[in-house]
Amino acid sequence: VFDVAEFFVVRGLRRHGVGLAAALRVFASFGGTWEVRVMERNTGAQVFWERAVSAFTKGSFESFAWQSQRGTSFRVYRFVSPGR
Repeated sequence: VFDVAEFFVVRGLRRHGVGLAAALRVFASFGGTWEVRVMERNTGAQVFWERAVSAFTKGSFESFAWQSQRGTSFRVYRFVSPGR
């Protein structure tokens, strides 16, 4: 499973398509199952990742709640990339 561990776009470049383009390129570069975990309390990131994953998969993805052993709540987006 491929996993997005860290992803950050500097404020000045947000909402300009830079993050979306980078995410889509990474997803396309590596074929297989992907999981993107986003902390539930980070609603802005949830909006971004749901949009990015939906755009990449054309809506064909799984979304579910998950809680870490430390008790942190996450939203998980799981999908398959065909790769290049």
